[in-house]
Amino acid sequence: MIEALYKIIQTGYADLVQEIDPQPGVIDILFSKNVLNHEEKIKLQKTSGDEEKVRFILDKLKYKPDQAYSIFREAVLKDQPHLENLLPLLKPQKKMAPKDLKKLQKVLIMNIFQNTQTQVQDNKDLVRDCGLLGMLEESIKKKRSLSLKTWCHAPTSFGEKSTQWWCLRGRRDEPDSIKAIEHKMPPAQVNSLVKDLEIIICNKDMPKRRLEVTYLNWLSEIRNPNCKVYNLETVLEHVRNWRSTINSPKSTLYLFIIQSLIGFGSKTQPGNTECLTEALELLRGEILKKRNLMFRPKYPREWLGRLDIEGIRRLVPSKAVEYDTHRKIKDISRAKLATCKGTIRQKNDNKLAGYVDLDLHGNGSLVEVFYIPVRAGLEGSRYAGYRVQFHLAFTMEHGYEAFEVELLKKYQCHKCPLKVEIMRDEDEAKCRCGAWIAKSVYTEASDDS
Repeated sequence: MIEALYKIIQTGYADLVQEIDPQPGVIDILFSKNVLNHEEKIKLQKTSGDEEKVRFILDKLKYKPDQAYSIFREAVLKDQPHLENLLPLLKPQKKMAPKDLKKLQKVLIMNIFQNTQTQVQDNKDLVRDCGLLGMLEESIKKKRSLSLKTWCHAPTSFGEKSTQWWCLRGRRDEPDSIKAIEHKMPPAQVNSLVKDLEIIICNKDMPKRRLEVTYLNWLSEIRNPNCKVYNLETVLEHVRNWRSTINSPKSTLYLFIIQSLIGFGSKTQPGNTECLTEALELLRGEILKKRNLMFRPKYPREWLGRLDIEGIRRLVPSKAVEYDTHRKIKDISRAKLATCKGTIRQKNDNKLAGYVDLDLHGNGSLVEVFYIPVRAGLEGSRYAGYRVQFHLAFTMEHGYEAFEVELLKKYQCHKCPLKVEIMRDEDEAKCRCGAWIAKSVYTEASDDS
């Protein structure tokens, strides 16, 4: 099956008719969907040559992509075990609307996998074929064989795993897709899938573009809550290998991001000055030069997660964070993100471009974070030196970028003359004198500078 699909992809559709055997059931389906009239059905049944039958079917479906979907659906739901016989019907998909392709994905992948994963061997073969067929469909859309080539480098047991993986990828753009992915696969299957992806990315003979996509998929899957926790040092090693193989804008950006995470540190791990220095050198030396080579360089690719989250899970994917046109984070996303503190830099006289010096405890490196003063209501030199709080995103345009920038509020200590900063996600903070100060309108200081 794999070899046949691979050959079809490589040689084009001219040789497709040599690979199939149109069954009578397919002809009946065509007739029931009014693709064939009665005379054409009789004529096709009487035709002796398989090649002639296939060419006739292809010609009838050439300008009827919507009916191709219906035929696929009925054929698959009837549990025909040899889906390679229906491969010619994929050809009209080139003219299918995206919504129809999504329907087809659900029928071929979601429904079939859920209904047959624990049944007899024929159905398991059907699941495997659906996975391959799904990847073939993706390859056809891109007019390349990249997707199929990727999984040809996986272990021989990749059939059902690739089906699960492909089905989850197909749901990423749907409502609540993040939640669906998190709870769809048990830990053992997630870890096995990640292991297979690691085997694939070790194959340096793969096409570079496909290898890069696989690295991105791996980075996504290792943040699945059901996956074992990957420490940042392990991820950094993989990302270094990625960049040494493919020196692209994306590999450079993710090297910068992972080095920054290690440099910032976490609640239990101190920041690494050496890693942060390398990240800043990468930002100044390459990222800003390559930003025009990436699509939508201003778009946040990743976000900094809470300090109490360990490992790679502290990196929050862009699709998990929602914000409005004023760069204000929606409540459903805010709980996942770290709230950072910093000081607005001098001169702050450009209402469209300003910088905040990020607070880094125990790390002497100077990290400047881009923000838009007019969006924060902080334009003007009078705000230079003010203390602010914000959420941190990683972008190709600026490296570090601040969203939802607000002035930090200070509260009067009841035991000493000092004022204590309390961030928006905190209820209290400790003063240098040792006293705990609660957030209250009665203790809020009038001086916000």
